[in-house]
Amino acid sequence: MRCINANFQHVNLHKANFVCANARETIFMNANLLSTAKFVGSNLCMVTFMDTDISIDQLHSAVSIQDAKLPSGMLGTASSLLIHGNSDCKQSVENIWKLSDSESIITVPSNNDKFH
Repeated sequence: MRCINANFQHVNLHKANFVCANARETIFMNANLLSTAKFVGSNLCMVTFMDTDISIDQLHSAVSIQDAKLPSGMLGTASSLLIHGNSDCKQSVENIWKLSDSESIITVPSNNDKFH
């Protein structure tokens, strides 16, 4: 679903489904989300959630909340895909990096890769 720059001000979004939606720059100000709207895998960059009842779990289920205006008034930040992501040239990536999202994929270039 694509709802870029949409306006959901003062709307009841009980059980709304925004799964994998690109909702960039959308306004949910004063929207009643009732903690049942689904945002799993959504792009919520620069979205306005001021005066909503969106939960932390809903926000964490999104792909990105970077620069989103959260109900607290704070701006959302981009989450890191890696935990302990400092690379060590002498160890393989698969052995030292832990993925924060179990569905992330690590691509390791081969020695024959022309971009290596």
